[in-house]
Amino acid sequence: MDIFNFARAAEQTVYETVSWLYFFPATLFRVIFQPFAMLDYAARQSSEPDDKAFAGAMRPALVLLISIIIGATLVPLEAVEARLLPADLKDTWLHLIAFRLLIFAIFPMVAAIAFDLLTPGEVTRHSLKTPFNQQSYVYGPFALIVSPGMVLVVRDMSPWALGAIAIAHVWLLAVQFAFFRRKVGFSSWKAAISAVLCVVVGWLFSMLLAVAVTAQ
Repeated sequence: MDIFNFARAAEQTVYETVSWLYFFPATLFRVIFQPFAMLDYAARQSSEPDDKAFAGAMRPALVLLISIIIGATLVPLEAVEARLLPADLKDTWLHLIAFRLLIFAIFPMVAAIAFDLLTPGEVTRHSLKTPFNQQSYVYGPFALIVSPGMVLVVRDMSPWALGAIAIAHVWLLAVQFAFFRRKVGFSSWKAAISAVLCVVVGWLFSMLLAVAVTAQ
């Protein structure tokens, strides 16, 4: 590899990584307190060229990934809990992060597919891009709370963790209700049912995946 190209790539990598120190908390704050504005922002940016999209915020999938990494770092699995996992997931921290990412990435994909099915047009890889980006923003703070919270609940039934998980679900359902109400044009009761079903189906598929992996 050309040394100058390597140096340029390394410089860009360092810059992008360090910029996360600002853009991650700033983006997370906006998602939590201005979720509808961020849903609109994700919709606009999803149609921009990749090199220009999301210049003013962290990319949605990265928000989800870093939220999971932070949760796994703050509340790591203890030895007893780790014994429940297959050897491949216990071997490296990266494998465990990839497993958690797969679990929580199911949620935004379920919601994106539901949105695409309920709106005109065919469901394609391209049509899923915008709603998936929108939902990845929404599920970033959700994963940040729920991923470590579930470990604490399993460990000692922490009331603080239970409360945090409950609040995260209330916030999520409120955002999803508004999403289906505004973006799909559903009546209030249809939007409420759609919001609940997306979360329930997301949990169902996540649990099935978790059981399939840990049963190996």
